[in-house]
Amino acid sequence: MAKADELMTPADAAPVLGVSVSMVRLLEVQGRLPAQRTAGGVRLFSRRAVEALAAERKANPPKPGRKPKAKRGRK
Repeated sequence: MAKADELMTPADAAPVLGVSVSMVRLLEVQGRLPAQRTAGGVRLFSRRAVEALAAERKANPPKPGRKPKAKRGRK
């Protein structure tokens, strides 16, 4: 059984949330999924935060056909 304070990579969090790895990154950029960064810049998510967001998404699923726009640094 996993510990509640376990840290997960985007690849670990994606199947729990039912989304792609890039969507996990986007959720972090949008502020919907808090992340810690390692010294090397790798995003790590707490299992508790991932499971809470998964429960929220299950209770209030995104509307079909609506895709969130990624914020890009380029203009």
